[in-house]
Amino acid sequence: MNTFKDEEHSIPEIVIQIVHEEDPQEWCDQETLDALKTWSERPTSSDPQASILHLTKTLGFTISYEGESANYWPDEKSNLILESLVRDILYSDGICSIPDFEIRFYRVSFRVTGMADTEYVLVCPYPTQAGNVAGLVVVCLNNRLTRKA
Repeated sequence: MNTFKDEEHSIPEIVIQIVHEEDPQEWCDQETLDALKTWSERPTSSDPQASILHLTKTLGFTISYEGESANYWPDEKSNLILESLVRDILYSDGICSIPDFEIRFYRVSFRVTGMADTEYVLVCPYPTQAGNVAGLVVVCLNNRLTRKA
């Protein structure tokens, strides 16, 4: 049983059109890049410190390797599409097998019941103290871009 999937945080009607991994340096505004640098240099890498990435006009949450989500901003309801994309598309097999702790930035185009859209998803993995995958800080940067597709 895949404990990473969660019926309460999933939208079965989502149809993915395309997923591109992009370079955040080419897409994100300077304040976002500065926050990423601060987050990358935090003194305790096993502490997700998601608040560093709570930027104006963003939303996000953290999710553990066990699929437990928390630390929503601004709230859980606002993150439903983002969380569904993470759980059901980007990491449908969970996050335990991510190859490294590199920050990733995805451009995800999708359709859902009468609506087509694109989410710009920043994924920041963080380790346990033992160096295994503890979880992800996930941020939607739709309103923090300097470039559009």
